[in-house]
Amino acid sequence: MNFQKVPEGRPLRMAVIGAGNRANKYLEYARRHPERLQPVAVVDGNELRRNETAERFGLASERRYADYDAFFARPADADAVLITTPDDVHFDPCMKAIDAGLHVLLEKPIAQRLDECRAIARRARERGVLVGICHVLRYNAAEVPAKMGTFPQYDHPHTLARYAECARFCGICGKDDEETLDLFIQKIEELKAKVGIKKSIAEYGVSEEAFMSTLDQMVEDAFDDQCTGANPRYPLLKEIKAMYLKAYYGEKA
Repeated sequence: MNFQKVPEGRPLRMAVIGAGNRANKYLEYARRHPERLQPVAVVDGNELRRNETAERFGLASERRYADYDAFFARPADADAVLITTPDDVHFDPCMKAIDAGLHVLLEKPIAQRLDECRAIARRARERGVLVGICHVLRYNAAEVPAKMGTFPQYDHPHTLARYAECARFCGICGKDDEETLDLFIQKIEELKAKVGIKKSIAEYGVSEEAFMSTLDQMVEDAFDDQCTGANPRYPLLKEIKAMYLKAYYGEKA
């Protein structure tokens, strides 16, 4: 699969579908690095949120949309879309973005049903666009993390057991929870390969120089994310940096 790259000398042009807290956290990168990322449209049913986000980036009224169907009817000059809508409103805008030939950064979950996930993967492969989703299963599954979340949602780590439960529901079983998680991750990697997701950030044409020049800022931004405090495993900055480096080079987490 050959992905269309952004022409040299201009930033990636991204439309934002869902202008809530998570979207604006992503857009901090655009604020700090306008030479790399440029919001070109904002879609949100809430007029206040839509206008606040649009005004931060100087977007004219014709680039502000109350619903995504209006945006996809004339998708401006976007290269990609960021989809941060509620969990049950991921599938439809994602499919419409793919059909429009736009790359997608999609918040978890991918969709509400397995057949919808498969449809997204199939359509993205057919259209030659990238749909990016992040997973942190192996990291969160540590039974003895260096630091627990400040406001954890339970009194002791049991993420490994929960991931193993998900794996067994999918028919993946090992001799214990740890082996089951390893097999689960292996199957996820096989699925990623099947739908054309590359193994490293480097394989998408991001130069080592460009990646390293923004690494420290990306680490800080990830640490400051609003969900970090609620994560079952509270990350150290050096752990986030290590994850980024492994993702860039395609090393096992």
